[in-house]
Amino acid sequence: MAIFSAGEAMAEAPMEEFLGRHVLDPANSTFAQDLRESMLIGYGTGNSRENQQGNRPETGRGRRPRTRKDADSDQS
Repeated sequence: MAIFSAGEAMAEAPMEEFLGRHVLDPANSTFAQDLRESMLIGYGTGNSRENQQGNRPETGRGRRPRTRKDADSDQS
């Protein structure tokens, strides 16, 4: 799904920024490789779980947040 791919890219950018600042040779670093693999495994696990459970990602669109008025009308 496109949302998961976008989330993966959003997680990858700060990771690469971190590696660029704190690892002398990110291309040949075992730590950098472990970090990249862990991120990809995490996204793979999430995508696999989504496929098994059938839940779609939520973007927050189309929902109106509950207000105090909503809560008050629930109690009536």
